[in-house]
Amino acid sequence: MKRLLLLPLLLPLLATLLAPPAGAVEELNRVVLRVNDQIATLHDYRSRLEQRVYQIQRAEIEQARRQQLLTDAPRDVMQELLEELLIVSRARQLALEPTEQELAGSVEQAKQSFGIETDEQFREALARSGMTEATFREQMKRNIVTRLIMGREVQPRIEITDEELRSYFRDHSDRFEVPERLRLQGVVVLGSSSLDGQARARLATEIRARVSAGEPFEEVAADTSTQELTTDLIALGWVTAEDLDPSLAAAVEGLEVGGVTEPTAGRGGLHVLEVIDREDARTLPFEEVASDIDAEIRSTRFQDELDAYMDERLEAAYIVSEPPAEAADFLVEAPRKDEDPLSTLIGGPFVRQSAAAAAAGAEPSDPAETAPDGDG
Repeated sequence: MKRLLLLPLLLPLLATLLAPPAGAVEELNRVVLRVNDQIATLHDYRSRLEQRVYQIQRAEIEQARRQQLLTDAPRDVMQELLEELLIVSRARQLALEPTEQELAGSVEQAKQSFGIETDEQFREALARSGMTEATFREQMKRNIVTRLIMGREVQPRIEITDEELRSYFRDHSDRFEVPERLRLQGVVVLGSSSLDGQARARLATEIRARVSAGEPFEEVAADTSTQELTTDLIALGWVTAEDLDPSLAAAVEGLEVGGVTEPTAGRGGLHVLEVIDREDARTLPFEEVASDIDAEIRSTRFQDELDAYMDERLEAAYIVSEPPAEAADFLVEAPRKDEDPLSTLIGGPFVRQSAAAAAAGAEPSDPAETAPDGDG
């Protein structure tokens, strides 16, 4: 089965201005998928499909690719619903339910992430998206439940030994090399000043001589910056050679602590830099990076374990499906996909959150950006 492994970020609402007739309501309430004690209706399917089609249409992709995604959209939506119901059903079996405190914390974190400062702004954002606070909270609840499931039933499958960590460290030692760093400060004799080129060069040379003789750089810079001939003293902080313009990197190369560069042409004028401190290149010790290595290995193995876990849930589940005709083959075996194909095409709030992202605590989509413009 083609694996999307997606948990919807937001529960879309059916866009209608008038209540549908009784027959239409009955059709929309038709169950298209049942997984154990969880169901998805035709309403759910059509709402998700509407959102997905909108995502595809706004993506900047070639027409052939767009058409393929539109063709696959009905099956992808049904697979998404299937995997969501598998996770939700399992959470119910395990009686996993977020506390009110956890839920409130997730909602507040989402508000902060999107720059929403007041309840009024939150209500306006929800209204623009066609959502209610109740549906947004339900989405937050499902994200929390997904993280709980992943942490309880998937993450423990990944076992990493100390020898594996050390082997990775040895095989990738170049990744843990820290280049030489310098802590610098300096001034720029401004090319925009009233001085001509020769006068600027003389002033830069004078500044270098005074600092090299032991005068505090702050005092030297104060004398010239007040005349608008140089900048104020600039603290560059810790930098590597790659952080500097090539000419400045060459000027500081080999200088000891306390050394001052010759006047060097660069952006804005002539630069005079002093080396305040220096750290030699080094390799980070294993103990310092072991946790990062562990996290990276876990990340690479998580998808395989998640695939296996979802296969087990699928095999153990009671499933009844009556999908729309265009999605009738959604259960046919197909190459797996680690993520929603749209996630590599569309940035921002329209990309749905994968189970892996939910497990890692990724943030939900902005509630103000979750529905198509207009009535949709």
